[in-house]
Amino acid sequence: MADKNIYVSRPKADAGTNNSMKKNAKEKSGLPYRFALITTILMVVLTVTFIVLLSSLLSYLLRTSDSYHEEPRSFYYYVENGKYVDAVAAKNRNEAGGYTVQSNKEYKEYYALADYFYAASLYKVYSAGGDPRAEEALKTMEESAALVGDLQFAIEDVNSILK
Repeated sequence: MADKNIYVSRPKADAGTNNSMKKNAKEKSGLPYRFALITTILMVVLTVTFIVLLSSLLSYLLRTSDSYHEEPRSFYYYVENGKYVDAVAAKNRNEAGGYTVQSNKEYKEYYALADYFYAASLYKVYSAGGDPRAEEALKTMEESAALVGDLQFAIEDVNSILK
């Protein structure tokens, strides 16, 4: 059997000489202490700089995220190339971002054409299925056609596409 009386020897502490306190004082004034102090200060400065830059980036993104909108030249492109579905999607994005006909008169004809295309698409679907909502879509088509203005040529194009 193993002996139960096992003694572990420990190193004796410096009694009365205070050598350990002198070593700590030397380490604080030495190169390792200065290096640790400089790196700590550098880390704090970099962390603060990172936080400031991150907060300014987030602030910028929040300010500009709602301001995206399609320009009138984009609508012109959609109309010229017969991409009326894209015009409807652009109109919806603009209105969601606050660019309505009341706030931007330059979009009036493009929005009316997008409304006409959307209503014409619904009319085609509703009338094919005998849905009573076809009359409402036809009424929206007529109202939108009155607001199209110089884009009347596109009305004819939409009608030929949806026949």
